[in-house]
Amino acid sequence: TLMSWSKDTLNIVASPWSPPGWMKEIDSPYCLLGCVLCQLKDEYQQAWALYFSKFLASYAAEGITIWGVTVQNEPGACPTLYEGMHLDAQSEANFVKHYLGPQLSRDHPAVKIIAYDHNKNDVVEWAQTIYSDKSAAQYVWGIAVHWYS
Repeated sequence: TLMSWSKDTLNIVASPWSPPGWMKEIDSPYCLLGCVLCQLKDEYQQAWALYFSKFLASYAAEGITIWGVTVQNEPGACPTLYEGMHLDAQSEANFVKHYLGPQLSRDHPAVKIIAYDHNKNDVVEWAQTIYSDKSAAQYVWGIAVHWYS
């Protein structure tokens, strides 16, 4: 077990790569036709937030505490060879303030929401967009960044 290796705390951060393909405009886990169709369908915004909550509850039921979640791994990417979903900064802010933030605040108030989770070259734009939206910012603990471009 982890505790046999160290007495230090391990904080686990979970990061989704893609919702199920049927939840996306393209009906595929891959971004085969570009970024526009590789986005979450509007009618599944609440369901995707609930999916996060059920994921966290399932891990908790097995004794695994998830410390935080990112909204989307590499949201600016549109991968064709691996699963992904495209979000721009404002779309992420809207998803957090209307769906993910309220859902996790109700169901898992100790879990941190971490925005962005992508390359360093766009981190300032994303941070400004997220934190200038007070309704989104109230739910965001921090910004995740990949230290490469």
